[in-house]
Amino acid sequence: MMTIEERKEQERKQKEWVKARLNCTIKAVYTCLVTNIRYDVNIYNESGIKPEFEVVDIDGIDGVIIRNTTSNNYAGKDYVTVRFKDSCLEISRNEKREFTVKPKWDQAALECKLLVENDNDAPLSYPQISQKAIGGLLFKGPDYPPTI
Repeated sequence: MMTIEERKEQERKQKEWVKARLNCTIKAVYTCLVTNIRYDVNIYNESGIKPEFEVVDIDGIDGVIIRNTTSNNYAGKDYVTVRFKDSCLEISRNEKREFTVKPKWDQAALECKLLVENDNDAPLSYPQISQKAIGGLLFKGPDYPPTI
């Protein structure tokens, strides 16, 4: 038996499936993922932990680079990129491909699933993908583990 909240969520999905389906594109997924990564980097930087990081658009390519902004031993030597690659997003660390993300419409659930290649195509959320992409970059070095 469904709870009232579950029933409301099901009704919302049934009413808004066209909007959800239109947002199940590689471009829409890229925009949402980069927004999530920017948010996570801002939260990290606001904590006062050094080094700080920035998210920068890559000129001439649909993609971003997440890199260290300080001038210590790690500056510019370790970075993550998120870019379009064919029909997926490719997440790389120091130009080595880590994993890819593909959107897939789930007709039964009326939602867009984000499939991660190196996780047996397991669907993950945007925050989980952000953590997988930049967690190792943010939480390393002399200040790891962070004291927040």
